[in-house]
Amino acid sequence: MKHNIIFFVIILCLYHWKTFGQSQENELYNSKSYDHRSLETESFSKDRRELQHKIDSLNNRINRKYPSYNSRYPINNYMESPLVAPPFNEKEIVSRKADVKISTSRVRGTYFLPFAGLSKSSNLSWKVPKTGAKYNVKQSNGFVVGAECGYQWDLFFTSIGFKYNQSTLKSIELGGTTMSFEGKEYLFGLFLSEGITLSFREKWSFSASIGLGFVFQDYSALLARTFDHNDFDFTSTYNFSTSINFYPTENFNIGLGYKFIRVGDLEYYTARNMNIITLSCSLEI
Repeated sequence: MKHNIIFFVIILCLYHWKTFGQSQENELYNSKSYDHRSLETESFSKDRRELQHKIDSLNNRINRKYPSYNSRYPINNYMESPLVAPPFNEKEIVSRKADVKISTSRVRGTYFLPFAGLSKSSNLSWKVPKTGAKYNVKQSNGFVVGAECGYQWDLFFTSIGFKYNQSTLKSIELGGTTMSFEGKEYLFGLFLSEGITLSFREKWSFSASIGLGFVFQDYSALLARTFDHNDFDFTSTYNFSTSINFYPTENFNIGLGYKFIRVGDLEYYTARNMNIITLSCSLEI
């Protein structure tokens, strides 16, 4: 009986020792878990603060660059509500940049450009080869047609083209007296040009070029309706051109341009200036 009581006491002591050990381990595990959750919560809060700082910085940059964009599509405050991305309109951003940005040409490649316009000549005189005397000749406004074919790089372009011009001779001043000098003037020219193209806004570009070439001129006139006079020959020329172009589509544009052409002299006619206003269309490949 005495031995049974001692054995029972030993078993009871072992049971309490095991139970106490497990409770100590549970308390230690719970304390470690709590510390781990605290660290996770603190790290998450830090990440939230950093993210909010980045959002505020982005918001300020958008406000400075696109004042109206953020008022229409505000970025939500991450700390107050879930982050929702604003709708992104690429065309709107591109168009806003294009309003102030000047860039290179829109299209790179070969193009074909026909044009037509009105011409006005100045400084034309009829001269006497042996004496050197000059007499002013008045011309009416003429018309011009032509075409160019060239290649557009990122910024520069090279073109070769032709033009045909026709105008009417009206009168001549001889010794202070104006006499009729009825006739026609025909001009056919070939030229090689080098230029530059700059794009601005979304559908507009500006181009300018200089060129050299030669022309064939033919003057046929009737002085005082009595004396027939004719002069024709090849001569050199140089030109300067500018144009503003509108792009309805990516590869097609309509242009309004100005051309200045200096035409060399002939045996009986002096050199002259031609000012031409043109309307053109260009197909780019």
